[in-house]
Amino acid sequence: MLVNRVKNEAATYADKLGDSLVTLLQSFKPGWDEAFNTIGTYNKTIEDSRAARDLQKDALENILSDFIRAVGKSAGGAKQFKSFFNFSLLYPPPADKKKPAPVVPMPTEQKPAVNQ
Repeated sequence: MLVNRVKNEAATYADKLGDSLVTLLQSFKPGWDEAFNTIGTYNKTIEDSRAARDLQKDALENILSDFIRAVGKSAGGAKQFKSFFNFSLLYPPPADKKKPAPVVPMPTEQKPAVNQ
């Protein structure tokens, strides 16, 4: 490792380099070690927060999935079930701007009540 060589060579040639330069060159190693350890700690923190976020996302998706299933069971049929959700959000965006994304209209019989 380069910082080890700098430290060792500074000690070897201390009589030619002078005390102030030797001190400066030998201070690189502890500074390098501290910076390297700080980066490792930072990366560990990022990995931990990413894992926690993924667990929270999975839990939320499971809750939403259970909710949709419960609504579907109580809706009394596919037609009524579609009235609860905007299924057009499930379709990918159109490739061509001239062709709009398919929209699933809400049935006119039973629209959900909206609080205003």
